[in-house]
Amino acid sequence: MRGPLSSRLLLTVAMAICLAAALAGSGLEPRLSAASSLPAEIPFKIESGALTIEAGLGAGLPMRAVLDTGIGETLISTRIASDRGMSGFREVMIASPFGPIRAASAGMHSIRLGRVVIDGVLLFIGDPTAQFSGGTGSSSGTSPSLAAAGSDSASPSRAQVPDAWIGNAVLSLGSVEVDPANKRLLLAPPNAPPIRGGTPVPMEIVNGRIEVKARANGSAEFKAILATGVRGSLLPASVVRSLKLSVASERTVSMPAGAPVRIGNARLKELRLGSAKITDVPVLAALDDIPGVAAGTGLIGTDALMQFRMQISYMRKQAVFAALPKAKPERRPQPERPIVQRKPGLSMPKRDPQAE
Repeated sequence: MRGPLSSRLLLTVAMAICLAAALAGSGLEPRLSAASSLPAEIPFKIESGALTIEAGLGAGLPMRAVLDTGIGETLISTRIASDRGMSGFREVMIASPFGPIRAASAGMHSIRLGRVVIDGVLLFIGDPTAQFSGGTGSSSGTSPSLAAAGSDSASPSRAQVPDAWIGNAVLSLGSVEVDPANKRLLLAPPNAPPIRGGTPVPMEIVNGRIEVKARANGSAEFKAILATGVRGSLLPASVVRSLKLSVASERTVSMPAGAPVRIGNARLKELRLGSAKITDVPVLAALDDIPGVAAGTGLIGTDALMQFRMQISYMRKQAVFAALPKAKPERRPQPERPIVQRKPGLSMPKRDPQAE
C-alpha cells in the first residue's frame, strides 16, 4: 500500500520528467542551426596569450573572440554591447579561471564561428579583463593573460581587449581540436575519434570550467583549470608550499572577487598532464588562495597547452595531448659555384703531341 510520502515522491519525479522534456523541446540550450554541420575548420591566432578566432553575433560584423575553455558561458564586451544597442537586464556572477566575474544577462542569441552557426546561446555582457586590479583604465591593472604570464605591466589598451569570450556551453556541442603547428581549430562531432598518438587525460566540468589533474616536479599533484584564454600557468599556494619553490618578484593583484592575492614568479623542472610532459616551465606562483576558486586548484594556460596538439572531447570527458611534429632543420645555403661562360665561335686549341 502506497503512503502519502510515496505518492508525493512519484508526483515530484513525474513533474521533473515533464519539466525536463519541456525544456529539451523549447530550444533553451545552444544547438547547431539547421544549415550548419560539423566538422568545420577555423583559423586562430594567439593574441595577448589568448586563443583568438573570428566570430559573429547574429548577422553582425565579425568580432575578435577568445575561445576560452576556462569559462562556461559566452560573453560580449560592454563596448560591443553598446555599439549594437544591447543592454543587460539582470546581474549575475560567472565562474572564470580567476574566480567569479560580474556580468549581465542579455538573452538568447545566435553565434557564428566560421561557417558554423549556433542558435539559442545564452549571452552575457561583461569585461573579464576589466575586473583585475582596478580595471583596464588603471595604470596598475593586470588582465588575466598578463597576470598569468607574471607580468606587472599596465592593462591592455582598448584595442587589445577582446570583443567576446566563447565558453564551454557552446564548445561542448561537439569536440574541439587545437593544432598549434597549423594554427587551425577543428570543431568536430561529439563522437570524433581520439587524435592518434595522444595521451588521454580524464577531465570534468566544474562550474563550467574544464579541470584535469596535473603533476608538478614529479610529486605534487593538483587540480588544474585548462584555460585557452589565458597566457600562463598558475600554481596554487598549497603546491608552492609543498615544493618549497623559490618565488621572485612578489606582488599583490586584486582578483575579480575583490580580494588581494599575493603572487610571484617561479619555475618548474617539469609539468605533467598524464604522460605528456613539459620541462623547464615558468609559472606564476600563488601565495594565497584565490577567492572563488577551490583551494588547491591551479591553472594551465596557452604557454603550456600550445606545446601540444590538443583535443577536448566533452562526450568522453577526456583531454587528449599529442606531441607536435618536430621542426625540420633548416638547410644551410650552399655556396654558389662560379659559372664559366664561353663565347660562341671560340674553342680551346688542340694539343699537338709531336710539337712537344
